[in-house]
Amino acid sequence: MYCRMTYIPPDPSFVALLLSAGAERLPSGAYTVPLDGWLKQRETIESERKRVGPRHKPSMFMTFSCARCGNPGTDSFALAVKRIKKTGRDVLYCGKACATRVNNVRRGMREFSVCLNCHAPLTARPYGDRDICSEACEIERRAKVSRIKAQNCKRFLKDIPEQPCETCKRAFRPRSLSFKRRFCSKSCANIGHARGIAGWNNPAWRGGVNGSRTAQYRASPIRDKVRTRDGFRCVACGDSDRIQTHHINLNNSDHRVENLVTLCRMCHIQLHAGERSKPKVIVFPWLKTYAESATFGISKLKEQTVSSPMES
Repeated sequence: MYCRMTYIPPDPSFVALLLSAGAERLPSGAYTVPLDGWLKQRETIESERKRVGPRHKPSMFMTFSCARCGNPGTDSFALAVKRIKKTGRDVLYCGKACATRVNNVRRGMREFSVCLNCHAPLTARPYGDRDICSEACEIERRAKVSRIKAQNCKRFLKDIPEQPCETCKRAFRPRSLSFKRRFCSKSCANIGHARGIAGWNNPAWRGGVNGSRTAQYRASPIRDKVRTRDGFRCVACGDSDRIQTHHINLNNSDHRVENLVTLCRMCHIQLHAGERSKPKVIVFPWLKTYAESATFGISKLKEQTVSSPMES
């Protein structure tokens, strides 16, 4: 489907009225009406526009001189008339900057923004949206702000009461009232944290058996007896480097020989990681059978009683 636009010539009487008001015809066919001419024949031009309607009305623009800076300006006729009717003043401005400055003066404000540091009129903003006139003012302003913040911080800290540190009992002044500080330094906080997770507050607590293990197990020949029984090797992988002794029932106070086996460090870590995992994973389920058989002489070697998962 094709649509052909037909040119409808403007009403000749309306064009004659525009020419009498001082309008000029542009090469594009539009007319520019000066503001002074339109103000003299405002009512006549408005009534003719309503009579001829939008189909016979030519394209019109309004030329004027800016009411603030005096520069010539051109705007759409409809928008210019709309602005004049909205403000109630027969003046137009070349741009938003001139209109804003005139309105600021009418409201009792400054015509220009001023520099935040030297308070000089700021006709341009070299730093974007910041009201700073130069780089030197920017540096000086930042130094002033830093000094003011430091003074306010010192003044604020004087209003905070002192309180004793929970670790060293030395009086100190917290830096904030919103966050309750209990310690005067990082070292005191570390000591307090260690005390806070001691005993029953620690998830690895086993009923306070560390003392008995040190006194009865490490100082006794039970550990050497178990390692001699296992050949000073890990019963899981056979490694002889960095061997450790493991309690099968996880009770560190049960130092019976049939409850102890020799494991290397990596197998020992793997076993306890499986115990702490969710769901619980038993890494070496044959350790209890091996320890009882090796201790009571049922079998001399683990391979004769229980087959290791590594061998299968």
